[in-house]
Amino acid sequence: MEIHHISIFVADMNRALYLFNNILGFELAWHIEEAKGKTLSDLLGIKNMVAEIAYLSSKTNRVSIELSRMIHPVLETSNSGFGHPGTVGLSVSVHDLDSLHERLGLEGWTPLSRCLDLKPPGGPESRGFCIKIEDSLLLEFIEKNKQRRHCGASLVQENSAP
Repeated sequence: MEIHHISIFVADMNRALYLFNNILGFELAWHIEEAKGKTLSDLLGIKNMVAEIAYLSSKTNRVSIELSRMIHPVLETSNSGFGHPGTVGLSVSVHDLDSLHERLGLEGWTPLSRCLDLKPPGGPESRGFCIKIEDSLLLEFIEKNKQRRHCGASLVQENSAP
């Protein structure tokens, strides 16, 4: 078994498409401005569903992203925030973390931190930072095996054992 694609429900399709296509380099495979019908409604369990859907593929690997914006029914955005049950984090490998950090900030996607040195237990050292796409979705950017540069800080692993 393998993951086919990742579905992300967004409030602003144009902003999400700009992020994944223009900034992160995913290629737009197809875009339907008004997808509807019994099959779609039955598949997702949402009666009389109408949605704008865009499907994007990574140029470098087999990861695909499906962006969906609900048109009908209009659903309330969860105000529970990231970290509550049902929230999702998506991690993306990048090659130039510092440049991406700077660009995202300039494009209005405020990073939640500076670039941080990450030292997972038993894993390779890396660097990373996150942005929020929606209240319930965090996008994490990871650069493997790079030394800290200008936007870095160190994340020290805390041990809960006495």
